[in-house]
Amino acid sequence: MFVGVARFVLQIPSARSLKDRRRVVRSFKDRVRAKLGVSIAEVGDVERYQLATLAVAVVSADAARCDEVLAHAASMASTLRDAVLTDVRTQLLPMGEGGSGLSDRPDFARLAAAERRVGAPLQGDDVELEAEQEAAGTTAGGGAAHTRSRSASWPPPGWGDER
Repeated sequence: MFVGVARFVLQIPSARSLKDRRRVVRSFKDRVRAKLGVSIAEVGDVERYQLATLAVAVVSADAARCDEVLAHAASMASTLRDAVLTDVRTQLLPMGEGGSGLSDRPDFARLAAAERRVGAPLQGDDVELEAEQEAAGTTAGGGAAHTRSRSASWPPPGWGDER
């Protein structure tokens, strides 16, 4: 199983307002979703009316298929009438046969429950430490839960900022 991710930066020189920008971005996102069946989201520059950063994600059993779909999405972005594709970055992440390479990271429900108990955002290793403390009968929320080094890859940067 492979996960392909692409980041597109679009410059929208004709946009004079956020409404103009939204029209271009929404139209592009809708066309990509309809034609390619991928996940696409705006991931940055949301307040800049002449710039948009979008991410596309695709999952496939075949790495070549991921590359093909991402290349097609980039081609669609490069032919937009109202926007100029200024940057494209792609990455292909192997997840092992049938997803066997996925790590045993905490799920979101467990992370949210741990955050409510501690009263502060936790990250991957902190959740595991908090579970160990609960099993040992110690209370969570003390300084100990935040002394272990935090995982650099989980949760992803910006996760939880929506609160």
